[in-house]
Amino acid sequence: MSPGRAFGGAGGGGWSAVKILIVTNIVIFLAQVIFPSFLERWFALDTDSILRGQIWRLTTYDFLHDTSGNLPLHLLFNMWLLWLAGTQVEVALGKREFLVFYLVAGILSGIAFMIWGAVTGTSGVAIGASGAAVAVMIVYAMFWPQVRWYLYGIIPIPVYVLALLAATLDVWPMLQQLRGDDGGHIAHSAHVGGMLFGFLYARYGWRFSRWLPTRNGGQHRLRNPLKRHPKLRVHAPEPEIEEFDTSIPPSVEARLDELLEKISHSGESSLTAEERNFLAETSRRYRNRG
Repeated sequence: MSPGRAFGGAGGGGWSAVKILIVTNIVIFLAQVIFPSFLERWFALDTDSILRGQIWRLTTYDFLHDTSGNLPLHLLFNMWLLWLAGTQVEVALGKREFLVFYLVAGILSGIAFMIWGAVTGTSGVAIGASGAAVAVMIVYAMFWPQVRWYLYGIIPIPVYVLALLAATLDVWPMLQQLRGDDGGHIAHSAHVGGMLFGFLYARYGWRFSRWLPTRNGGQHRLRNPLKRHPKLRVHAPEPEIEEFDTSIPPSVEARLDELLEKISHSGESSLTAEERNFLAETSRRYRNRG
């Protein structure tokens, strides 16, 4: 797959969250090749170990991948999907919010895997960033459903169709598991858990970084990150980009509210380079909305 046209990358200095995550996964994969038994024994998603108190596994498994094949296809597919969808989603959410979203998606995907194992009476060990990666794809599809990704670089397919197809390919094996099939060697329940979280996150405009300290050392006022935030009326995008949905994603509106509140409390000079870039890009994109 290759992406359609998009509206730029994550601004600001330093590496983007997507690049940090991809490099981290690659480095850990190389460590797995050298020490496969140690890393997977202590950091894979194992239900029995988690129930005994090893809760760190709910996030560390998200950075491990299968090393058994001649090619690292498991790693390559997850990182390619993260790059395709995550680059644009990070622009909309901001670096810190994207990182929090990604980590929470991984944790909830792992919990979904554990719950499904309890429902079906199966147990096993899971590794891989697939749950978090598909959560990012679902958010992308919710924000810009009509954007076309190109299968084999030739066949244009709206991303919402790909999201529905991915969901079908994971839900169907889970239904077969209820009939007694083993479900293969893919953690479909973790994928579905990530997709469900991504859908709810985008649908209701959740914001988790509001609980994190601010860059200047202060603390955001404690508020419910799952609460829907009031919509801010801004202008529509210029007609030069036709693939994008003209509606404003809830998380973009929520971040605009957050930055406007920051300006009202600390002044425009308190904005970071990334925040200024986000405001400028959003203003340009939605300037002429009627």
